[in-house]
Amino acid sequence: MLYFASLGAWLVLSACVTTIGADDVEESMDDTLCALQTKQRVVQAGTEHGCDPEELTGVYHDLHDNNNKIVNVTSQFAMTITPPVPGSPFYVDGVGIDWIVTPADVGPITPHCFVTSIDFNVPNKPDPPDGNVTARFMSTELMSVSWIADCGPTTVGSDACGQCGADPVRSWEGDQQMLLFGSSLLDAGNVWVKIHA
Repeated sequence: MLYFASLGAWLVLSACVTTIGADDVEESMDDTLCALQTKQRVVQAGTEHGCDPEELTGVYHDLHDNNNKIVNVTSQFAMTITPPVPGSPFYVDGVGIDWIVTPADVGPITPHCFVTSIDFNVPNKPDPPDGNVTARFMSTELMSVSWIADCGPTTVGSDACGQCGADPVRSWEGDQQMLLFGSSLLDAGNVWVKIHA
């Protein structure tokens, strides 16, 4: 049984079906074109995931805390988060040592790269959030995230923005791989930017 990944896929497939049969020559071309257009949009239930674990895994720079975290996502979408080890070029004082957010502390990652729950309240982790948080892996321009755009130099040190307003990563141009804490560009409360694979 086939399921449509989105309304867009259904519309493309519908458009393909309605254009077939206009002409024998065009029909063959339409069939090929429609198959190519819908290949990535129509999925068989449970056989594909829209996120690539290798692309999600890496060192992320936390714009709020001005430190780095290591995110690892396995091929089964089990996620762990750890601090870099002291002495690593990515280690920053204050990130803590010897803590780990295990897959048991992380809810499922959906096919649309949404992390349903992360519990940072683990042993040795400094200043975890008060409760579990949600997050979304995405690639977009940093200034398209309202939280980043709103956290300028005058907000440095505030509870809401932390160090974001003074962070040089904030000025990077072009699409950046990130882990956005919240569910959309409009409601983010923090962003981690991937800085190393």
